[in-house]
Amino acid sequence: MSHRSNGCGKKGSSKGSSREPAKKSEFFEKFEQIEREFTAIEKECNGVLFCHKSEFRKEHCVLEEIQIKADNDRKSERQNLRQQLGKIRSNVDKFQRELMDVKASPAFVQKLKEMMEDIEESIMHFKDQQREYYDTLLQDERTLIKELAATEKKFESWSPLPPPITTAVGAKKGAVSASLPPAVAAFERFLLQTGGHQGGWDDYDHNMFLKLKAQHKTRDAFLNAAEVSIPGQNLSDLRQHLDWYTEYLSLKESKKLAIQEWKHEKQAEKQDGVNKTETEVEEEEARRQKREELFEKERAERLARLGDYKAQRKLDKAKREEARLKEEMQKAKEKEKAERRRDYQRCNNLWNPNSSGNHLYCQPSRSALIHTFVYDCKLDNNL
Repeated sequence: MSHRSNGCGKKGSSKGSSREPAKKSEFFEKFEQIEREFTAIEKECNGVLFCHKSEFRKEHCVLEEIQIKADNDRKSERQNLRQQLGKIRSNVDKFQRELMDVKASPAFVQKLKEMMEDIEESIMHFKDQQREYYDTLLQDERTLIKELAATEKKFESWSPLPPPITTAVGAKKGAVSASLPPAVAAFERFLLQTGGHQGGWDDYDHNMFLKLKAQHKTRDAFLNAAEVSIPGQNLSDLRQHLDWYTEYLSLKESKKLAIQEWKHEKQAEKQDGVNKTETEVEEEEARRQKREELFEKERAERLARLGDYKAQRKLDKAKREEARLKEEMQKAKEKEKAERRRDYQRCNNLWNPNSSGNHLYCQPSRSALIHTFVYDCKLDNNL
């Protein structure tokens, strides 16, 4: 039984010892994979942000300085780790060399004990230090994820924002505010100078500011909560925005009271000028009717001129068509007369036996000659 139990113990120890190299190899493979991914991401980031031909080169200089500082911190941290691990390894090697030459004396045992305690203390100190550093990295990671989520929400809130106020619009508002009550003009001027109803902040930050202000009654508690919950705004920005918001509420209340007084004054003026307004309305109605009558008269005249113009165009077109038909008839008559004359000459040549040429003698009848002569005379008279 004892033999079997010893065998089982050896098997368990052999399995445990075989698992350790597998875990080490798996750890180093994963470490190398993460390091390759980090190198690729860093290369891509540097190519986009730190390109000297980029139009945002000035803005990216700050990021480049942060990146260089982070690289230097990583290099110094790596060097520090190597030094600590080298020191621990040196102590372990020294302890192993001491074990090679064991001496049976209380002083030697005490020396080994002190060396073991130093090695153990250095290892525990190294573990505690790395654990604290790892906890800090985890906290930074959570903060970074939170800030990225808040920044993403901020980017999404930028899409429905109205366009910025142009100089022309601002000048127009300034001209209009001159006719407003002083309190209203002061409030509008305050908005133009400080960035609108949100004090230059975007929707996400200002809404979070209002939410936290409603939850916390005291100034210090509100500032402490806002500094943690609103990323990208430091304590000085929060205090400045809080002072702005206090002045904003005061001016807004003054504007509300001024508008009420202005409405009462306008109502009184309107009540006093009812008769005058009715007369002005009647006069305006008479002027409107006169303008309509004048417009109708001008419209009728334009239509009449247009009708005359169309009739004249039709008349001119008919005259041109009549002249063209007469010219075509004249040409047709002249052509027919010429053909008749050629026929008469041909018959005359055939009837005259003294004419030169070898023509067949053919005397036309007297009635045919008389008919041709009469037709030619009529044709000449018509022409």
